[in-house]
Amino acid sequence: MAEICAFCQSSTGNCWNSGLRWQLAPGRRFPQGKRYTLLRPDGHLLMNPPTEPQLSWLGHASFLFQYRGLNVLTDPVLSERASPFQLVGPKRFTPPALTVADMPPIHQVLISHNHYDHLDEATVRQLHRRFGASLCFCIPMGLRRWFEKRGIHNLVELDWWQSKPMAAGNEVFCLPAQHFSGRTATDTNTSLWCSWLLEMDGFRFYFGGDTGYGRVFRDIGKLFAPIDLALERQGISEAAFRVMQHGEVWLLPD
Repeated sequence: MAEICAFCQSSTGNCWNSGLRWQLAPGRRFPQGKRYTLLRPDGHLLMNPPTEPQLSWLGHASFLFQYRGLNVLTDPVLSERASPFQLVGPKRFTPPALTVADMPPIHQVLISHNHYDHLDEATVRQLHRRFGASLCFCIPMGLRRWFEKRGIHNLVELDWWQSKPMAAGNEVFCLPAQHFSGRTATDTNTSLWCSWLLEMDGFRFYFGGDTGYGRVFRDIGKLFAPIDLALERQGISEAAFRVMQHGEVWLLPD
């Protein structure tokens, strides 16, 4: 913790400007990433999943969860860049494991928040074109207008601690997360960010979105433990970036 505190504390003791300071620091380097052979999911298993839960990682926070005939996507981003423009912005290192055309019928999409690496307009439009009104997007409060402007109306919009029984036979719970939202310089935190829990036939599947570590895990665990399958973000190597990106300021001294 000493490294984090020394880096981000200002003379006033707060950490509000640590993100900008980190980005502008000279000599900033990310560790060299490893390259692995891209494995495509088995098409037969995707279309004919086993009776036990099946999970396919598509890249970053995008997963395909399948259980008892239910097919659910989390934060699907299949574009080359996480950006409003495909000519500039963060570029993926590895192609997505699936295209929309490769997918089985998708029943639900869980969106955790509206950052470009978690809510991708091109992917959302492709999913809507292929699956139409049979596909339901589960979204945190404040994102309805974004989807409706794009002609998508099969939406479940929830606040933290709200839930909704779904037509596919499961129940979705919108749960707290420690993060933030925003797609432009003027809409920061004007929509909610969240994690999700899906419960079906006694099986509990948790998707943490981009949440940082905090009391949310204790609160969620009190109500929903045990959780059978949990997806939680990992891999950010620099402590200062973790603080900036995922709001873990409660870990810092006053």
